[in-house]
Amino acid sequence: GGSLFDAANAIAVDSSGNAYVTGQTASADFPTTANAWQTAFAPTPDNSIAGFVVKLGPSGAVIYSTLVNHAYGLAIAVNASGEALVTGYTDGTLATTPGVPDFGTAKSRFVLRLSAAGDRPIFSLMGPGGTVIVFDAQNNVYTAGSGFDQGDVPTTAGAYQQHVTGSGCGGGAQLQVPCAHQFVCKMDAAGSKLAFCTYVSGTSGDAVAGLAVDPNGDIYLAGSTSSTDYPTTADAAQPKNVSTSPPYPVNPASYPGLYQFFPSTSYFSKLSGDGSRLLHSSYLGGSQHDYATGIALDSTGIYIR
Repeated sequence: GGSLFDAANAIAVDSSGNAYVTGQTASADFPTTANAWQTAFAPTPDNSIAGFVVKLGPSGAVIYSTLVNHAYGLAIAVNASGEALVTGYTDGTLATTPGVPDFGTAKSRFVLRLSAAGDRPIFSLMGPGGTVIVFDAQNNVYTAGSGFDQGDVPTTAGAYQQHVTGSGCGGGAQLQVPCAHQFVCKMDAAGSKLAFCTYVSGTSGDAVAGLAVDPNGDIYLAGSTSSTDYPTTADAAQPKNVSTSPPYPVNPASYPGLYQFFPSTSYFSKLSGDGSRLLHSSYLGGSQHDYATGIALDSTGIYIR
């Protein structure tokens, strides 16, 4: 860190025990290494922060440290070659690489594939980034996050869910319902082609926190939702959301009306590798707030926390 605010948001570890950390900083003196991609601090104008990626050796020594200006990192992954893959939010002026596609929407998110030395981007683009990210064995890139309206996500033909469902979010003096809609996207290893991008969402309030891909390319998602119509499958362990009917009242002293807030419940979903089919999906929760915050796969099962 530097002399002001610094926050590490995510970490990944490679097979050699190197650690890769991404986050955000308000420190103009955030320590960078000599040959890093970006060494001069250039923050976003709205909140005066920049992103960073730092690689640490097994003993904790800094191997490289680079800024990611006009953006900040929320998630990171690393491949077998030691290349870091980062996603998060940007103010729309991120330094992109020549020839990357213009997805036309979602300019508030980015995906960065950084060289193993941290000295250049293999690709840097604005588009289908999110809050979680993974590589597969072929270095294809998978991201997931939450969009707030139909035009916020570049969905593709043949995708499982090309449109958000309904408009039952927002609120007034009587009702407060979150408006986010979960999406998942896949692009090729060069960042040059969007394989698919789809919503996996109910009417309101989806937040993805875990993303994994198995050797067959099937995609696993875990998070929380306020929707009563989040898509579930016939074999779901819990086909209905039991936490939102009825919502419990909240009465802030500053508001004369009766405010209502919908508790969140967890979910787990498995999507086909081409993004066209929901293979399995279920709620996971009880009568009050439940939040899935991560997911991992091994050879025997699926683990959600």
